[in-house]
Amino acid sequence: MRCLHSLIPVTYLCKLPEILELAAFLQLELFWGSYQALLFSFYEAFFRLGSQILRTAFTNGCSYSAQVQANSTDCVHRYPG
Repeated sequence: MRCLHSLIPVTYLCKLPEILELAAFLQLELFWGSYQALLFSFYEAFFRLGSQILRTAFTNGCSYSAQVQANSTDCVHRYPG
């Protein structure tokens, strides 16, 4: 009689390969599930950061470009007075 890591007694050696195949399949399923969850959280963080950058660029973009044009040396602004 042999025991697996989970302390399940295996009385027939012919059943051992089937149990190991099932364990390998379940381990692969757990790996892919955790991999997909990690990938999803990465994409979520990436798109959240990208949307914050774009939102900041669009809200501050016009005022920033106007300040740059007002402070540039090649542009002369003449005001009446």
